[in-house]
Amino acid sequence: MTAKDGMYMYEADQQAWVKFPKQLFDDVLSQTGMQPDAAEQLEMLQSFAEDFTLNETASRYELTLKGSGEKFTELVKQQLGVMDLGMDADLEGQLGNMSFDNLTYKLLINKETFDVEEIAMDMTLSMKVEGNSIKTRQQTTIKYHDFNAVTTITIPKKC
Repeated sequence: MTAKDGMYMYEADQQAWVKFPKQLFDDVLSQTGMQPDAAEQLEMLQSFAEDFTLNETASRYELTLKGSGEKFTELVKQQLGVMDLGMDADLEGQLGNMSFDNLTYKLLINKETFDVEEIAMDMTLSMKVEGNSIKTRQQTTIKYHDFNAVTTITIPKKC
């Protein structure tokens, strides 16, 4: 992304640069200031301090949160509210029918750089839809690497 030229993405399959429409660039730019307030998020997590565990390896800190039931469901709803996602009334109503159970949320943080290297989440979501109960288990792992590896990106004049 550049302020002057807009937003580009390199398509590896096509081995070509693609320029996105100006409207998409404007939408992405407008979202940059809408990040949740970190102090407010930490305040919300304060009631979960007892639920966190900290383990230390030679190179990382492993910070783990385990939660379940009403206490955790309320936290998720608060977090969604802080993010101000512009949810319509229908989605807000659906949140009332959900419970987030048996959550394990793990952050792996590099001891030297304090970079988050991995986020792992294992969660069970229960929901009532039209009188039926649905239970779903979701496992997600996100790994970050090659911090600051990209030096310069040159976009060809013709794309």
